[in-house]
Parts: sequence; structure tokens; C-alpha cells
Amino acid sequence: MMGPRVVTKAESLLDCGPRIVPPGLGVSQWTEFNWLRKDFLGYLEKGKAVGSEIVRLRPLPFNEIYLVTSIEVAREISGPLGHLFEKSGQTKMMVGKFLGNGLVLSEGERHLRDRKAISKLFVKYLSNEKTAALCEVVLAGHLVHRGVSFTISDIEAFWEKISFEIIGKGIFGEIAFEESTTLFAAMNEFADAMGMRFKSIPFPEWIPTSRNRKEKLAIDKVNRALKSAYDNCNTASFAGELKEYYKLIPGGKTQWVDQIKTLLFAGHETVAKLLSWAVYFYCSEDNLSNKIQTSLAHDGSGAVTWFVNEVLRMRPPVWLYDRAPKQDVVVGGYHIPKGKKVYISPYLYHHDQKHFDSPEKFSLGRFEDGESSKSFIPFGEGVRSCVGKQFALAETNSLLEWLFANYELRWSDRSNVVGIKTGATLGFDRSISIEFSKKSVK
Repeated sequence: MMGPRVVTKAESLLDCGPRIVPPGLGVSQWTEFNWLRKDFLGYLEKGKAVGSEIVRLRPLPFNEIYLVTSIEVAREISGPLGHLFEKSGQTKMMVGKFLGNGLVLSEGERHLRDRKAISKLFVKYLSNEKTAALCEVVLAGHLVHRGVSFTISDIEAFWEKISFEIIGKGIFGEIAFEESTTLFAAMNEFADAMGMRFKSIPFPEWIPTSRNRKEKLAIDKVNRALKSAYDNCNTASFAGELKEYYKLIPGGKTQWVDQIKTLLFAGHETVAKLLSWAVYFYCSEDNLSNKIQTSLAHDGSGAVTWFVNEVLRMRPPVWLYDRAPKQDVVVGGYHIPKGKKVYISPYLYHHDQKHFDSPEKFSLGRFEDGESSKSFIPFGEGVRSCVGKQFALAETNSLLEWLFANYELRWSDRSNVVGIKTGATLGFDRSISIEFSKKSVK
């Protein structure tokens, strides 16, 4: 005689027994909506405080969210159970109009096929050595003409320009990228328009609001620039080889444009935010600069690696992403209906005191002491983890090592507290100014 059926963490609900609904916040929908509208990150933290592995959020009658507060359940969804999930319908609608069907939104065999091809190009054209050399040339080129002492008035805008130039030259080649005078401006407008999508609930595209018009203009501008780049890109380049790959696939030009848009956006926006927070913590934490400088002088770049990991823990640029079950499932013992949004937040896991001691405190030695745990997932998990992870780490480490070795950094204005601005990535809620002083050659 067979024993009772054992229900796994996630499977079809057919014959799975009772459908247990996750707990909610216990407040009105109006209260949840106001929390979401005024402080999205704080709203999710209230969800985590419920203490359940999954919490059901209901900010609007038609908007039900299943927040995964447990890193163990998040790893199940991102890894072995990934085939049961896809991007949510809302994300496909909101992000798809910007990035098309690139790696962020593609699914299944197509995603695996494209990911494999792009991974090979990262290894060939943006290896650690090539990335380090490119970073030094680009950063030095932007600083050498500024003199011995100067102030960067908006450090986020500064890093956006640097990181975009690096990923642009890495993809198109230096000469080809230099010939593109419109792409950076177009991509900035594109990124601003995309970021606004995450700040409120947008009107349908067919309504001619000011925002919808701006979005369309930004998307059209980027698409025109990339279609021109497609016709002119050098075969012996990341973009050129990707072009040859897509020539063998129906609709290849459109797919190429979508992938390049995705790589340019993700490859500069996230790194720029990481570098901005790195400078923020470097200038804010007592004795941190001295510790890193000592390490650079005596032990190589180890402290920079630990430092970057701790910045990623405190402020993961990709702080939130979603999935949606393709069918009714049971996850962590709770029922999640087909198509509902499932939120996975590296920020919440990185600030969980169950996994990190004093999680709100910046600690340079945290990763030196081996505290990095399975709760540290700044680049996502599983087959949908960031395809450019190694490039992003090599770029960030190379830029900071060169900068810390050649310049002293300090605040030019600490009159106001810097807060977090949530959007597609985590940024500052105001501009910050940093003073740069070139070190004397000894």
C-alpha cells in the first residue's frame, strides 16, 4: 500500500491538498497603496516584518504581489524550480516596450541559446585583462585634464558617462563607438523614461500623456541609433559577431537591437549605481579609506574586492526582480496562483539579521572573514543570473583600484543626509558632490 503523497516545495496543485494562502499585512488596501506610493522599499520591508517566508501584498484590487522574504525559497524559485516560472505580465508590458525581447525578458530555449552566445563574447572581448586596460584608459582620459584638485558635482552622472563609454567601447570597439555621437544622450533619455515606469502606475500607452510621449521619443531615438550601428558595426567586435550570429535567425536585426539595448542599459546603469554607492561609503565610513589604501600598498587589491562585495550587500543595484508561475504552484507550503507576481529582493536578504550580523552596518571585514553566505545574491541566481557578472566585477574593481591609487576623495558637501531612490536600480535621492585631489608621485 502506498503512503501519503509528499508535496514538494513547488509543483502543480493537482491533488496537492489544501491551498494555503500566505498571510498579508493586516491593513487596508488604501494603506498599502499609500505605503507603496510613498516608500516602495519601506513597503516591502513591512512585508518582510510579517515573519512569513511568503507574504501576500495587495496594494490595488487588480495588483496582487507575493513577496518572497526567505532566501531559501527565492533560491528554489530561481534555481531548480525555475522552469515553472517566467517574467510577470506587468514586467513584460513595462520593460518589454524598452528592452524588447532581450535577455531580461526572453524565456526557455531562446534565452539559454542567446545567453550562451553572449557569454562567449564577454569572455572573448571583455575578459578581466581587457576590461582592466579599457577602464584605466577611459577613467584617466576623463580626469587627466581636470587638474590637481577639482569637484565632481554629480557623482552618479559622472559614473554613468564612464560606465557607458566602457561598455560601449567593449561592445562596438573604440573607433566605432567614438563615431556614435548620439547614442549616449539617447540612452540617458531612455534610462530616465524607463526609471519613471518604476515610480508610479503608468497610464495605458494609447493615452497621449506627456510621459507616454516622452517614452516613445526616447525609445525611437535609441532604436534609430542602434539600427544605424547595426549597418556599420565592425565584424571583428562583440557587436559584429553578435550580428553574424543573428543573421542566421529570422528577425535577427530586431533581436540584435534588443540585445544591444539590454547590454548597454544593464551594463552601464547598474555599474554606475554600484560605483556611486562605493564612493559614497568610501567617503562616509571612518578610517575606511586608510584601510583600503594600506591594503593597496601592502597586500594588493584584496581590500577593494571585500569593499565592493560589502557595497553590493548594502546597496545591490538590481534590488528587486519578479517572476510569475506558469501554473498554479505550491511554494514553501503556500499556494501561488498562475500568473501572479512573485517578488524576489536581494536587498531584503542582504539586510536580514538571520544571515548577516548587524546588517545595517557597513563592515569592510565582513567578506574578508568569510561571512559571505548563500544570502548574498547581488547578481541574481540560477540560469537567469546576470550574464555580465564577471565583467561588472572586473570593471568596478579596476576603476576603483586605479582611482584610489591616484586620487584622494572627500565630501564637498555633507549638509544633507543622502537617502535611497528606488527605481529599476537603487540610486541617490539627491546629487552628491565629491572633491578629487591628485596624489603626488613619490
